[in-house]
Amino acid sequence: MRVVHRGEVSLELTAERMYSIKVYAELFCQSNFSFLRGVSSPEKLVKTAYSLGYKALALTDLDGVYGAVRAHEAAKECGMHLIIGAFITEKWPNGSTTTPLCLLAKNRAGYQNLCALLTQGRRSQSKGKSEVTPEQIQRRVTGLLAIASGEMTRESLCLWKESFGEALYLGIYRHLRAGEDQENQVKIGWARELDISIVAVGGVQAAREEDKPLLDVVLCIRERLTLEQAGDRLAPNGERTLKPVNELMRRFSDHPEWLKESLAIAEQCRFSLDELHYSFPLDMVSPGETPMAFLRARVEEGIGIRYGGEAPESVRIQLEHELELIDKMNFAGYFLTVWDIVKFARQRGILCQGRGSAANSAVCFVLGITSIDPVRLNLLFERFISLERGEPPDIDVDFEHERREEVMQYVYERYGRTHAAMVCEVITYRSRSALRDVGKVLGLSVEEVNRLSKVVGRSRRAPLHVELFEEAGVKLEPSRADWVIRLAMELREAPRHLGIHSGGFVITREPICQLVPVENASMADRTVVQWDKCDLETLGILKIDLLSLGMLTCIRKAFEGVEYTTGVRLGLESIPPEDAAVYDEICKGDTVGVFQIESRAQMTMLPRLRPRSFYDLVVEIALIRPGPIQGDMVHPYLRRRQGLEELEFPHPAVERILGKTYGVPLFQEQVMRLAIAAGGFTPGEADQLRRAMAAWRKQGEMEKLSARLIDGLISNGIEPCYAKRIFEQIQGFGEYGFPESHAASFAVLVYASAYLRRHHRAAFVTAILNSQPMGFYSPSTLVQDARRHGIRILPVSLHESDWDCTLERLPMCGRRRDRPMPWAVRLGFRMIRGLSREHTERLLAARTQKAYSGIVDVMLRGRLSKAYLLRLGAAGVFRCLGLERRQSLWAIQGLPDIASPLLAPALVLDDPWEGLPPLSEEEELMQEYETTGLSVDSHPLSLVRDVLQARNMPTAEGLKTEVSGRWISIAGMVITRQRPGTASGVLFLTLEDETGHANIIVW
Repeated sequence: MRVVHRGEVSLELTAERMYSIKVYAELFCQSNFSFLRGVSSPEKLVKTAYSLGYKALALTDLDGVYGAVRAHEAAKECGMHLIIGAFITEKWPNGSTTTPLCLLAKNRAGYQNLCALLTQGRRSQSKGKSEVTPEQIQRRVTGLLAIASGEMTRESLCLWKESFGEALYLGIYRHLRAGEDQENQVKIGWARELDISIVAVGGVQAAREEDKPLLDVVLCIRERLTLEQAGDRLAPNGERTLKPVNELMRRFSDHPEWLKESLAIAEQCRFSLDELHYSFPLDMVSPGETPMAFLRARVEEGIGIRYGGEAPESVRIQLEHELELIDKMNFAGYFLTVWDIVKFARQRGILCQGRGSAANSAVCFVLGITSIDPVRLNLLFERFISLERGEPPDIDVDFEHERREEVMQYVYERYGRTHAAMVCEVITYRSRSALRDVGKVLGLSVEEVNRLSKVVGRSRRAPLHVELFEEAGVKLEPSRADWVIRLAMELREAPRHLGIHSGGFVITREPICQLVPVENASMADRTVVQWDKCDLETLGILKIDLLSLGMLTCIRKAFEGVEYTTGVRLGLESIPPEDAAVYDEICKGDTVGVFQIESRAQMTMLPRLRPRSFYDLVVEIALIRPGPIQGDMVHPYLRRRQGLEELEFPHPAVERILGKTYGVPLFQEQVMRLAIAAGGFTPGEADQLRRAMAAWRKQGEMEKLSARLIDGLISNGIEPCYAKRIFEQIQGFGEYGFPESHAASFAVLVYASAYLRRHHRAAFVTAILNSQPMGFYSPSTLVQDARRHGIRILPVSLHESDWDCTLERLPMCGRRRDRPMPWAVRLGFRMIRGLSREHTERLLAARTQKAYSGIVDVMLRGRLSKAYLLRLGAAGVFRCLGLERRQSLWAIQGLPDIASPLLAPALVLDDPWEGLPPLSEEEELMQEYETTGLSVDSHPLSLVRDVLQARNMPTAEGLKTEVSGRWISIAGMVITRQRPGTASGVLFLTLEDETGHANIIVW
């Protein structure tokens, strides 16, 4: 019990009484979403304020509402009144900027004005900065309440009073800082003169006093100082934290009305994020037509395209089921927006394909968004949308990685930057970055910090402990080392800065800044909202993921190559299905360059699985994943597929669902179907089960769901031991469970790339070289693989090469005329390291007028520098002029750095190179690898094969005939290295020689 004296009044309060009265609401609170100003998460601040008995808490981060959704969810969970606000950076006419003004949203109009002000401030500045003018504030005061604090002048207070009137308050801190009382008295005098009410505020930047050391550290990180350098810039005490109510009553005992004023303000601010309503733009819908009617019309058009007329009855039933659900959940605008974007891409000839859970939707299939018929594959729509989940669907569309920008700019142009913006990504501290920044603040040198970061694991939450210092060879006093580790662990997971999502777009009917502030990204022509994808999902705001995929670029370019060489126009839909020759090559593990199945693990599995159908490819993609491996599903699946293990099903429903995967649950959809058919779950509940898989180990959901699922299976006649075994398998792949629809979407590209590689190898190799960087292997490995398959690779040539690699017809050379015309791959200038495309375009443009006659002609007509010519000479492009590498380099060295047409008469080359010896084979190879990173004629191992054979070292191809159990030695170039290695220290390498690849395990 505590007695508080207020003048002559004595009020006796127990702790329980103080909590029930709710004497205070904190109106100034910055979280770690103020980016290196606050240190506590929004959730922690809300829960701490609730535990201390506060009436309300205002989250007022600097120039943004980044943490508002997380605070909102935490407040709903514990029943706390949350106020949405922000400190704003104001620019005054004299050029100075200050942040003493805090704006709180009283209602929806106030929140919209707050977001508009934050958007204006952020959009007017480069990334990370914000400035608004007093005039901009004056135009956006409706629904806002303002609290002035910190450094200010009487003139600024007068100006704010004119703008906000009675909605302006003066906030007073009691941080027990020297000189604070005198400063407050001056401000209080101004407030009384101007009839401004006063309110007690905490100026909170941390939840608890023990967070003060971390608060000092983030200030130093922000100011790029060490603790020793910071001096009086650090707060003198730990008062910028949430205080117990009795402490606040003691501290403001002379003015209890200031505490009461905080409650009155909280009562005025009743806006909640639950009031936000999101709607998609519908400008493609004709006046008088409903979005649902327009969607149904597009579906009917798509049926004609996909099925050549009338759809099967099963498809009609599924489409009607989906359309009813889409109508009920008001998602028609979402589907139409995605349809419009995909239609634009197809009109431009940009390859695209929807993937993920969208492939479970027949509506997406007939609209042309996805390429998988979910009815034919018996996919489950509730994996995509369900009433029980009540959340927006998530449609991911892949576009060619080189042309996605066209699609993104179309979205900006069609909907405008006021209605379209990208989703942000909150970049947080990981173990390594936290250790680096904390180490610098505590005085470690750059060299010491670098050594420490090298011994920290790559994972986000890699273990941090003092033994790291000894491992890194960094000598530090034990107490100081303890502080570095402790503070780094506290900083880990804190927001560091705002990034940009890989392709997520938010598109709205109303101005987007009425929902969430928008700001500039670091990338040119990009704007982002201040919430990430999880925050948007929480509020039911739909996003569209416009992603990039290098293989789509490669496939489109390969299609162009096929048409050029054969006259046949191919598309993803017109590739001949189930080609036996394609599967023959896949079964051998001969898949270098093939989408998804080119890794060493996939190449090892392919000869064991031996795919012979499209669905086998679906399984192959899903099988080599952490989930099936951890769930012990791979070996049972292979044994049953090969007939080595008896296959029994305890129930007809289990056979229907797991029969196609030999009784092994590989896909999330199978788990859902099992729960529905044999476990008594509704489709929506089954989706909740699927979503809970990732949280079982983290949130204790496993026990609840396991009991219900096992009981349901047993009640349907399934043996208890089998029911438990199924659940254990599901539990094993938990958060890694792969959706069947996603695997099927990728399998389309697997088969397409494998088909092109098998039947149009030269076109495929050209396309994949022109689509770099992408895939698993380097251009050198791709070229060596092509050579082993009989494709001739021609070097870069001054007269024949373009920027890109091209297909070049080879002479018949005695070939029979009834056989296909042979084509070679001519390397392009893009393969030469260090070449500017702009300069190369000049070279190519001048070449179209007439062929080059010599190096001087190249230099003058192409307006090229000596350094550029040296790169060409080292790459051997002047062979067509009769000059080998050494000769051309010798000649170029005698030229001036930059040639002028005025010097043309003097630029005459002598022939001093006539006596120069040619480069040896080894020297030629070294020059090739130095300039292009590959060799078109030989492999480095071929140069030492005689030596290796003398030592009885087999080739990679020869390994296939070696006797198992015998010790051998083998040599090759390391072309892939698994990073990181396994937890037990195992490292996987792939060696390459002139005959192929050898997979090596290093224990």
